[in-house]
Amino acid sequence: MWTHNIRPYEGKIGEFSKITEEYLELEDADIQKISKAWVVIECSDLIGAVGAYSWRTNKIPLWLLVVLTYLRIPFKPVRNFIRDLAGRPKIIRNKG
Repeated sequence: MWTHNIRPYEGKIGEFSKITEEYLELEDADIQKISKAWVVIECSDLIGAVGAYSWRTNKIPLWLLVVLTYLRIPFKPVRNFIRDLAGRPKIIRNKG
């Protein structure tokens, strides 16, 4: 059986301390590299902690966070492409 090498850190569900706990456990699982399955499990725990925190503090459900995250992904590259395409605005001065 696999155990964490970090000190036990007990967070409360729905509070930021739970996100911290799950992040530390995910980091420990990634450092130890014992099993990809443990990393996936810790990722899911972290996602659950973020969802519980979001719901408790703002009444925003996890599915809405996921949708908002995926809506933002395609727009940033498009925004960067347009900005690069346009370049810096040029100042045109009248010669007269």
